[in-house]
Amino acid sequence: MLAVLGVGACNLSSRALRWRPPEGGALWREVQAVGVLGEEVPESSGLAPSARHPGLFWTLNDSGNDPELVAIDGRGATRGRVRLEGVDNRDWEAMGVGPCPAGRCVVVGDVGDNAAMRTEVRLLRVAEPPLPAGAASGVVPAGAVEQLPFRYPDGPRDVEALFVAPDSSVWVVTKRPSWRTVRAQPVRLYRLPASAWQAAAAAPVVAEAMGTLPVFPGRRNGREWVTDAALSEKRPDG
Repeated sequence: MLAVLGVGACNLSSRALRWRPPEGGALWREVQAVGVLGEEVPESSGLAPSARHPGLFWTLNDSGNDPELVAIDGRGATRGRVRLEGVDNRDWEAMGVGPCPAGRCVVVGDVGDNAAMRTEVRLLRVAEPPLPAGAASGVVPAGAVEQLPFRYPDGPRDVEALFVAPDSSVWVVTKRPSWRTVRAQPVRLYRLPASAWQAAAAAPVVAEAMGTLPVFPGRRNGREWVTDAALSEKRPDG
């Protein structure tokens, strides 16, 4: 099985431009408008394809909005809304769908930290819920919500991207260097293993530092910041 990580960033730094995709790789050069998000999504800050509902996607809103998952179709139309009970939306900035003990789960990253000052952030996980009968039927509860508070081993980080790996671990990707850093630095990767969800019951977990990527966002240029990530899996049989 081949796994390919994609990050959402427009990186124009000279160091990054020396990196090239492997032979046979491709870069997207055009973006095509296909629809408009509804009023239920005033500030989308994450997107993940649904495993339970083929052809639909989950999205969420940024900090200060309701703690909801919104299901949309390929043109942005709302197909359902699901509320995560017992939690708030402090700074939801990332999400992913992947395997979990319940089958397939939606993982929400309450990891936003523009000033890199939060000593503790968290992941939320819920079994991928069914959809209400229609978008007009209102918001339905999502079911039991697991919480995974954690911190980074080397201090607070500005993060807006995550993905769920096939082994149920969750990886988070830094957005940009700290405001206290003058020079561009490579994007950092951190990992929360599947076992962390049980360990978090006692105390916040320390994420594992897994290295860096050949992407060098600056601290001020928003075109270079990493704000999304996804893992694509390709099996040997194609």
